[in-house]
Formats: sequence, structure tokens, C-alpha cells
Amino acid sequence: NTTATIEIENTLSRSFNHNSGTPQGSPLSPLLYIIYTTNSMNGIPQHTEHGLFADDTALWASSNTIASLSSRLQESIDEFQSWCKSWKLKLQPTKIELIHFTIQPRRKFKNPLSVKIDDIVIKSSNSTRYLGIIIDKMLNWRNHLHHIESKIAGRISLLCFLNRAAYEPND
Repeated sequence: NTTATIEIENTLSRSFNHNSGTPQGSPLSPLLYIIYTTNSMNGIPQHTEHGLFADDTALWASSNTIASLSSRLQESIDEFQSWCKSWKLKLQPTKIELIHFTIQPRRKFKNPLSVKIDDIVIKSSNSTRYLGIIIDKMLNWRNHLHHIESKIAGRISLLCFLNRAAYEPND
């Protein structure tokens, strides 16, 4: 527990106690997280690209060999993890996903792509969800389309029922 005050235009609030972080679901949480992490990618090597949206972070790299790709991703993850530790943030290895996009999606690699976070091996998966979109290693969007179709099927049935009910006279 710590005590804090807020200053707005030279006016101080009363002191209040708080724990670190922001409340889950608070409308300010995503904005404060963005401000807090704005320089989190400054140390990421140039061979790795990144995407940040609210509290979702994506890193991606390309290479001609699995060994080089693993090395590039590991170096970038280590750098990001180091930044997180210095700013009192902790990565959750169970929430981290790795996907290997390749022009040869059916090829079995002798040493498949993997990275480590806190000595936990993150192995490559066939698909992942990022910002509500299901992305698979073949980039064909089939899984995402099936998911959307299943979500809207029930809603379409409801609309059809409501449409019939609106035109049928009540007994």
C-alpha cells in the first residue's frame, strides 16, 4: 500500500492509499497502460517488428532458417522481458503464443521453432487469436470464418423467427 495525491492545474487532491496497478475493467486502465509502456519497444532489435494495441503485444520476425528465426525472436523477447522487469511488469508465459508462418506449412522441421520465457518453453501452435481475429499458420482465415459463421448462425435464426412473428397474425 502506498499513499498518493493527484495534481491538476496546481490543485492537489487529498492523499489516498492504493496498491500498484489499476483496477480491472477501469476505463482508464488501457490508456494508462499505453502511456506506461510507450517506450517498451525501444530496445527491440531492428530485425523484429512489433504491434501494440492496449495490453496486447505482438512481436514478429522473419528469417531464412529456423535457427536464425529462433535466435532473433529469443533476443527480442529477452529484451522485452528485461524492459518489463525494470518497469515492474511480469510476462505471463501461459498467455504467450508462438505461431510459425511459413511458405511450406506442411513441412516438418527437424528442430521446430520455440522460445523460452522464464525457463518455460513456448512451442509453436497452429493458430492464435490476436485482437479478435483467429490467425492460422497457413494464413488462410478458414478458422476465423468458421468462428464468425458459428457466432452469427444463432442470431440469424433469431432474426428469422422475429420476422415470421411480425408478419403472422396473433390468434
